Amino acid sequence: MSIPAANKHLSLLILTLAATLHGLSASASDKLLNAAPTDVGISTQRLTRVDQVLQRYIEQGRAAGIVTLISRHGQIVHRSALGTMGINDPRPIQADSLFRIMSMTKAITAVAALILYEEGHFQLYDPVSRYLPAFTDMQIFDGKTLSRAAKPITVQQLFTHTAGLSYGFPPDHEVYRLINKPNSGAGSATAYANEIAKLPLLSEPGTRWHYSFATDVLGALVEVVSGQPLGAFMRERIFEPLQMTDTSYVLD
Repeated sequence: MSIPAANKHLSLLILTLAATLHGLSASASDKLLNAAPTDVGISTQRLTRVDQVLQRYIEQGRAAGIVTLISRHGQIVHRSALGTMGINDPRPIQADSLFRIMSMTKAITAVAALILYEEGHFQLYDPVSRYLPAFTDMQIFDGKTLSRAAKPITVQQLFTHTAGLSYGFPPDHEVYRLINKPNSGAGSATAYANEIAKLPLLSEPGTRWHYSFATDVLGALVEVVSGQPLGAFMRERIFEPLQMTDTSYVLD
């Protein structure tokens, strides 16, 4: 799952993510007071090093474009946009350019699920299979043989990445890397979770922490419980109430 993208690019986004998650687009950030760095206890001399270092990253090919915003006590003391939108995209990067926020999406998905939890739609220790039947009778692969999981995956384990799922990075199950993740469309999170359910677990649920596709499955839970596509739920229950006008599940 993803939130706004601006073609394919290799960009380093520094600090502006905090503004995005609080509904502060570039235009909104303009409304913040601007201050001299020394007025809020920041060294002007050291602040000038920020762009110097980041420009060096661009020249070294470590990033195509970098946007930075630094504030203290609610006042902006530094803002810059260096480089281009992508290695193959020569357009100059802008302070209000849209980016994928990658795994920061996990935090937003967790908030979506917690909204439904607070409304009493499910309990943390409910088996995931109650809402997503494809996760019934999961199998564990130890590298040689398959065995049936002793316990079901719970909702709480999706939140904490202890469900036994994988991301497919070596030395994990390579089979996870073969799943093609849908980029948009109603019900796509549920369809993707059903594909994940066909794969073996890396470990017994609840016995091991492992960064994984657990949040993707949590997104499917949100769809099933709310009766809405994940993107629509995020828009109506999170982005619009918080006036996060520049954030969406897919780029419209």
